[in-house]
Amino acid sequence: LVCLPLVIFLLTLLCHFSILLVAKINFFWLFMPSRRGAEKLNEKLVKLSCVQHPTDDHTRNKTNNEE
Repeated sequence: LVCLPLVIFLLTLLCHFSILLVAKINFFWLFMPSRRGAEKLNEKLVKLSCVQHPTDDHTRNKTNNEE
């Protein structure tokens, strides 16, 4: 009988946090970029990494900037 208020409190707390978690997930999906937007972002990141580390496709040696 003494533990009953504690159990009710913990269940209420758990319910509150689960509602917050669902709200956060819905918020994330609402503002998540579309699939095409994610693909464009990935392409930009690949281009950036290629610019930072330029390599020749066949020899995998660093290319000269003087072409």
